Amino acid sequence: MHHSLHISIVQSSIVWENPPQAIRELEVLLLSELREETDLIIFCEMFTTGFTMNTTGMGEPMDGPCIQWMKTIAANRNCAVCGSLIISENHHYYNRFVFVHPDGRIEIYDKAHLFNLANEGQFYTAGKSRTLIDYRSWKIMPFICYDLRFPVWLRNTEEAELMILVAQFPERRRLAFTSLLPARAIENVCFVAGVNALGRDGNDMIYSGDSMFGIMKVTVWASTLTINQVSGRLHCPKKNYMPLEKHTLFSATAINLFWNHKPKYHILAFYLIYKMLPI
Repeated sequence: MHHSLHISIVQSSIVWENPPQAIRELEVLLLSELREETDLIIFCEMFTTGFTMNTTGMGEPMDGPCIQWMKTIAANRNCAVCGSLIISENHHYYNRFVFVHPDGRIEIYDKAHLFNLANEGQFYTAGKSRTLIDYRSWKIMPFICYDLRFPVWLRNTEEAELMILVAQFPERRRLAFTSLLPARAIENVCFVAGVNALGRDGNDMIYSGDSMFGIMKVTVWASTLTINQVSGRLHCPKKNYMPLEKHTLFSATAINLFWNHKPKYHILAFYLIYKMLPI
């Protein structure tokens, strides 16, 4: 029998470039709101610092204090703890998703698609591979923020049952966040947990939360935590998967070629995409 998975999504307020204070606030939040047992606690992207390019001041090694704190929480609560941190390693900085098992084992994923509109690529090194995590009989695949906009990268070729997307999506792009998360769940035939930040960061960017699970919106408030239970198992044999790679790639190419031109090309782009779809 497949193990039910109790997931705790933590949509916390941003504490800008102050990891000790962020951890103190998260500890209070967990003590006050998370009284039930859980299998998995998910924090957002850069949950101890906010989305900052201050890598030299905020980066820490893989044995640093934030990860040690995550290990303590995982051990004390007998659950996995995950989220992304600024990690310094071999003279490079990574926006790294860290998944800590209850026994202290760690699995990682480095953000592949860096958000260069905020100059992320100038300060961080991009990851080159995906990670499939086996946890309590569930296949889990993590992604970070801007990865969400790249459907080919999220293509569920590994038959993941749960995708985790930790993010710092600002309020001005909330429509993209709340639209693409359900789309990725539908097209990949799996659960998707999207955990976003809340509040205002040091660059005066506002974040509205909007954390979501699967295709159902999670009800959350400022600095609160919502418990969700995932039970059952979605299964789609590989033979039933639609061959989407070329169609998705073509769609992206068509949009890039035509979308920023005259309106008549919008119609052409959608027509070409329609003709390529396997329907």
